[in-house]
Amino acid sequence: MEATLRVSSVKAPSKTSNLLQYGALAARMLKEIAEATGAPYLKTIAGLATLIIQTVETVRYNKEECVRMTGFTYELICAIINICKNTEAELPPSMVQNIEKFQEYVSFNTVISPTKF
Repeated sequence: MEATLRVSSVKAPSKTSNLLQYGALAARMLKEIAEATGAPYLKTIAGLATLIIQTVETVRYNKEECVRMTGFTYELICAIINICKNTEAELPPSMVQNIEKFQEYVSFNTVISPTKF
């Protein structure tokens, strides 16, 4: 059986990924220029640029993790709500109202939230 590469499964790098990669490369080049010329301000600028790029990469990773954890939390809360709705125990009317309001809020925000990120 012959292995084939599917083009649809290969993702092109995003504009942000390219920018971060090129920025990191430029910062390394500037650091080397600073070391070769002895210009201390160039080394400082290269260090600051590297720090900014690393911070952006960390924020980007944390954002993806937060979105993933939010999805898990949403699924867990929905499961708990369904258990509460299907239980034979009598829930106070105020709790039922709060559950319904929360479910409406979560349902509305899952439709809206993907555009926020």
